[in-house]
Amino acid sequence: MAAHFYLRQKDVNQARKVFGLAIGKCPREKIFKAYVEMELQLANVDRCRKIYAKYTETFADSPTPWIKFAELEKNLDELERCRYIFELAVAQEEMNMPENIWRAYIDCEISLGEHDRARALYKRLLEKTKHLKVWLSYAKFEASLEDNQETARNVFREADKYFKENPELKEERLMLLEAWRETEQQFGDREMVEYVNQKMPKRVKKQRRIKLATTEDQPEGQGEEEGGWEEYYDYIFPDDPSGFKNLKILQKALQWKKTQAGGDK
Repeated sequence: MAAHFYLRQKDVNQARKVFGLAIGKCPREKIFKAYVEMELQLANVDRCRKIYAKYTETFADSPTPWIKFAELEKNLDELERCRYIFELAVAQEEMNMPENIWRAYIDCEISLGEHDRARALYKRLLEKTKHLKVWLSYAKFEASLEDNQETARNVFREADKYFKENPELKEERLMLLEAWRETEQQFGDREMVEYVNQKMPKRVKKQRRIKLATTEDQPEGQGEEEGGWEEYYDYIFPDDPSGFKNLKILQKALQWKKTQAGGDK
């Protein structure tokens, strides 16, 4: 890169001109990164800030410039600036992998020992998404704090309630319960381990029709015909009355099938 050539010649002003020209004509992330790196080595913080401001403006939908900018301010102990940058980032309507921004923001507060702020961020994030990874990260955070077992349990309870109310997310609920049980084992609370065990579902094998699409230009659900059968596994939770009713019917059917098979011999 021409800028590096001028820098080796100790011609900083010319190097800056090259970087500025490159950003103006063909802005690329690697150019911004190299420019910031040069100014950091020269300890020109104000110039770094100006470059990052342009970087975030040019690549507003990329998490990288926002996170790096915030990290710069954190390393300078400019915590209010750091938080302001993170707040601008999470407010962006379009962002590639926004979870990276939230994770960096939360990790920043945790590293600063600001547990209440981190907790508040988790709650804000859960208002936007109820993804399993968010619940698990939140519960793991609470469990990592000293004498905070009950708060961690409350997160697990709240998450379990959400997944229970959304029966299409059975596998997610199972993974949540497994994580909860593992956490209770780490706490060494046998009663709570048994409590979670009683929530664990039964895994049953079922069959369903295979839908065969006949045309591509018809709306979903139309232009389909039934094919053969496929087996799949379902999960029946103890607190799902309808599910256990179906499980009992399935068990009776299997028992009848075995009886018939024995009678045919």
